[in-house]
Amino acid sequence: MTVSKPIPQQDTERTPTPTVGQSTVVALSTYLMANGISRAKLTERFGNTLLLTDDQEARIPLEHYVQLWDAAIRWTGDAALGLKLGVQHDVSEMGIVAHVVLNCENLRSGLEQYVRLFSVVNDAISLSLDDDRHGKAQYASLNFMHRHPELYCIPDVERTLVLAFYRTRAWLGKELRLKSVSVQHQAPSYLTRYRQVFGCPVYFNQSDCKIVFEQQYFDLRPKRSSPYLKTAALQYANSLLDIFSRQPLSERVKTLIYRDIEQHEPDIVSIAARLNMSQQTLYRKLKHEGVFFQKLVESVRFTKARQLLAQSGLSASEIALMLGFSELSAFSRAFKRWSGMSPKAFRDGIPAS
Repeated sequence: MTVSKPIPQQDTERTPTPTVGQSTVVALSTYLMANGISRAKLTERFGNTLLLTDDQEARIPLEHYVQLWDAAIRWTGDAALGLKLGVQHDVSEMGIVAHVVLNCENLRSGLEQYVRLFSVVNDAISLSLDDDRHGKAQYASLNFMHRHPELYCIPDVERTLVLAFYRTRAWLGKELRLKSVSVQHQAPSYLTRYRQVFGCPVYFNQSDCKIVFEQQYFDLRPKRSSPYLKTAALQYANSLLDIFSRQPLSERVKTLIYRDIEQHEPDIVSIAARLNMSQQTLYRKLKHEGVFFQKLVESVRFTKARQLLAQSGLSASEIALMLGFSELSAFSRAFKRWSGMSPKAFRDGIPAS
């Protein structure tokens, strides 16, 4: 269910080890123990790292969490477990970010907080909310961009998307219809479960994961919320964000490059403006971290290329065009320079020479 082939890495910069919040792990561990997987078996397989704890500040390496999902699918024999757990969401297992979101005054503010705080949940994924504040566009989308394709975990992606949808629907107390859902992985054998869960078209082999919905929902208010609980939860969530999300400037720049790269050539002037600094200041601060803008662009292209080759059914030519290469040969040369192997060899799982 996961992508686990060895990934050659560039030497441009070191990326912090991605982690997930403890509440995310608790939901899966609790389900397993409620369905016949003993605490002793979990301890034997994973040690004490993944066992229940009330410590909201605990962090688990994403790699260990992916291994837990792999084991959960084997133990339960349910390949669609991610969809199942998203539907069967339990309020008692909500983390601090969910408490902030579900006590906001309307859907727009709730989603804005969700995007801002999501690294507390999973710092390997960048969220963005694409919408038109002037109301000219009919639809908006919540986009999930995974920065570590080697740790892309299908059941966790499924649970995350379903959970966002079902919790929002329960929070509003109204029927919420989606226009579409997109995921990066290929269509699974349980395709009918997707249709039952989301009730809308689902597109596979896409470049990103996203939920598309009507913008008119932004003004909907929850059936109940508590400003006091929101204030208390937000204060704590902000403290966690400050602890866990002190990303180097280069990581913030890479996130913005990642958002731009399929639409146009990443532009340092535009990215500097979004970071509220001049181009010269951005150059200087990146140099202080020992990296250069163009190297970050190449790093993101390499990450995205690996992701698309591993997860999507797109041809190498289609991926080359998507990443801004004028022709396949240029993409192949760049990928060989980055990884030591051709795009075809990588896709076929052939080790680098």
